[in-house]
Amino acid sequence: MNIKIKPKEQIEQILSQETINTNDTKQLSKLKDQILPTKLYKYREVNNYSLDNLENSTIWIDTPNSYDDKNDCKIFADFTQPIELLSKENFSDLIGPQVDITQNEISQCLNSKDPIKSYALLILQKSTDISSDIKNRILLVFDSLLNKAKKEITTSFDKSIRHNLKVCSFCESYNSTKMWNKYAHNNQGFCMEYDLSKLPKNDIRKKLLWPVLYKKSSHDLTPLFLNFIKHRENANNLMILLSLLTKNKFRYDFEQEWRLIIQLENKSFKLQNYPFSCLSAVYLGTEISIENKNRLIEISKNKNIPVYNMTWNAGKLEHQII
Repeated sequence: MNIKIKPKEQIEQILSQETINTNDTKQLSKLKDQILPTKLYKYREVNNYSLDNLENSTIWIDTPNSYDDKNDCKIFADFTQPIELLSKENFSDLIGPQVDITQNEISQCLNSKDPIKSYALLILQKSTDISSDIKNRILLVFDSLLNKAKKEITTSFDKSIRHNLKVCSFCESYNSTKMWNKYAHNNQGFCMEYDLSKLPKNDIRKKLLWPVLYKKSSHDLTPLFLNFIKHRENANNLMILLSLLTKNKFRYDFEQEWRLIIQLENKSFKLQNYPFSCLSAVYLGTEISIENKNRLIEISKNKNIPVYNMTWNAGKLEHQII
């Protein structure tokens, strides 16, 4: 029996490939179109930023560095294999010209798992004027420096990726009790509705939207860096999205999240209010104050946007429109 693979799973499979081509990117767009809701929602507390977004039909985008969950969008990778592969490719340049090392010994180093460490061991073995104790200490320092370098590379790459991204999160539903509590100031805020059908068919903002993948564990991006070394221009650079889209299913699957992700080519990009002109409705929290309710109604009225009051249905244990 053939089991049909769901669009989200197909998206994950393509993003996990070693290489990627034009047909793959076209397929990604088709798969996203299949599951992209007609409407998306943004829960907000009432403050100057959210009121400005409402009034000017914009959305607030920011780097993942601002997230409360510091593991969100974090890059998880082990650079041991990429470093070993690079050291093999660039071994001659790394060691330079040698007098006392034979070609056979160099070949043995290259065929080892860690050529640079093997070369260091070889040099130490040939150094008869250094005691065994000093040699062991040198090796310990070598291992320590190498491990430190791997950690620094991982941290540096993670910071670079997080710094050069702008992200905005949306939800598939306007009546999620947990979302009202968590993101709308315990029902004292509001929720904005965005009708994506109002955007042109090929609008870039639709292309920038990606579904969040709820998994038991984070994706290991070690293959991404290996692929860059092995395949160069054909490497699947979209694999990085797996880190940006994967969230813990046990903690966050209630969010039904979509993310608008902008990769910055210019590091001086400072825009945080991004135009999103498909605002179509406003929903008011069950505990919103009279003052904030009136402010939101006034702004919405000037924009010809309908406003709905939410209520709590105790019988069904869910939020509903009055």
